[in-house]
Amino acid sequence: MGALGIGTKKRDTPSLNFSQIYQASSLCEMNNKEICNIKKSIKNIRRNYLSSTYPAPYSRQAILVILRTQRFLWRNVQYTYARLTGCAMIGLLMGSLYFQIEYKDIYGATSRTLYIYMQVILIGVISANNVIPQIGTDRLVYFREKRTGMYLPVFYPISWAVGEIPYFLMATLAVVGIGNGMAGIGTQSPSEFIKYWTVLFLFTLCLTYFGMIITFLAPVPTLAAFAMSIVTSLWVSALGVVVLLSDKVLQMDVLE
Repeated sequence: MGALGIGTKKRDTPSLNFSQIYQASSLCEMNNKEICNIKKSIKNIRRNYLSSTYPAPYSRQAILVILRTQRFLWRNVQYTYARLTGCAMIGLLMGSLYFQIEYKDIYGATSRTLYIYMQVILIGVISANNVIPQIGTDRLVYFREKRTGMYLPVFYPISWAVGEIPYFLMATLAVVGIGNGMAGIGTQSPSEFIKYWTVLFLFTLCLTYFGMIITFLAPVPTLAAFAMSIVTSLWVSALGVVVLLSDKVLQMDVLE
């Protein structure tokens, strides 16, 4: 019966009204002032940054998103190691094939031109194709962060564009330093080497940015990689690079 509450005594009305005592106290006044100050500060912050839907100003959002993307790339040790070692192997391969190539005649000059052409194709296309699956893997995190309204969506592609710059600086430096040093192309002076390295870096960056744009627009990364391969193939086939025949082959054709 006691468990059902039957037979228990009813409590008496309290002799003191604690709510009225709190409202008349100095503690209530201090708490109300503190709440008003917090509300004013929040309104001022929103008015200054014009971003009432986001918890931080635009500048801080951009910095944090760029740092997040940079950590994502840096912690992917296998991907970073494969990129740098792959560029070093390209430099060794190209340098050994065109080791100290001469350019005293038209055939040597053509070969040196083909070296630059192949170098640009290899590092540019490989870099663009490598970044597509990485963005595809990170897009799921971006969709979750976008739904929660953590930052302005435009900062996501900007973070990838900025985050790839140091990696391509190192990659193109490895290709130019090893391959061009062995082939003797663009290494006559430090200024010439820096100019060659800068042009290759900018070209690689632009081609990679093109791959990023396709990845952001494509619904799935597989479709982006397929579109990138088609566009690259069309671009390569339309360049019009001509490989000249040697004098011995021309003489044999004349005799025949």
